[in-house]
Amino acid sequence: MPFKLQTAPDYKCIWLEGPPNTGKTTSLRTLDKPMGVLSAPGEKGHSSIPYGDGVMAKVWEEDPTPSKDRNTLYYMKMWREVEAATVEIIQSKPNAIVIDGVHKLYQVGLAIATDGESEKLQTAFKEVTTSTGTRLEGEFDPRCYGKAHRLIWEYVNMVASCGVPWRIFTSWSEMEKDDPSDNSKNAPSHILPDLPGKAARRVLGEVSITLHSVISPKNEYMWQTKPGGKVYGAGIKGNAEMVAKVPVFIPQDFKVLEGYLK
Repeated sequence: MPFKLQTAPDYKCIWLEGPPNTGKTTSLRTLDKPMGVLSAPGEKGHSSIPYGDGVMAKVWEEDPTPSKDRNTLYYMKMWREVEAATVEIIQSKPNAIVIDGVHKLYQVGLAIATDGESEKLQTAFKEVTTSTGTRLEGEFDPRCYGKAHRLIWEYVNMVASCGVPWRIFTSWSEMEKDDPSDNSKNAPSHILPDLPGKAARRVLGEVSITLHSVISPKNEYMWQTKPGGKVYGAGIKGNAEMVAKVPVFIPQDFKVLEGYLK
């Protein structure tokens, strides 16, 4: 794809991360319609989607196939259906596209990379004998994470560069050790998006803005806009003077956020 001339920063590619029930999906109500929302396979928070006129919501319909019968082909079909639904949303020319539950979508990518083994951990103590030897079911080569990383970032990049004005990703957050090799009991750790290893840290480089969702002591849904305390998964890439004027905590409202980004 060729270069394009860009004359202004793009602050509308945003990653919302935080624990469950902290307002991530609920905050979508503050975006202008039309809007397209894709709820990733396995995502259970789709009841918070702002259904109604001007909202195209794609929610995954689970099937009863047990995990032991799901292999690479099964999960590849699932991935292709996610891509097709995403393209359908993009082609509808919405004001915003939302990928809700990227941490769940990553699990699908990992299942593709491991031939379904990553989803069989509930039977991890069962020995399985194959042509390559005996192993515990649910075990897989850690190098499979590399393929899963590539799958998820190819997808994120497709959405991020799709031309829709607002591109929003949501995920849970998790405590990640600052040094993965530090196995001490009190190893320093901070909150990042709930993706494995390097993928969690890469989020902050892949989007313009990363916001950490919290509930204030006054029971208000808030976004943390900058790293601080235990939170690493927050930040705004932009003009230093403009960023400095953004409060550390703001209401979960995209119009309030946009007002600071001028």
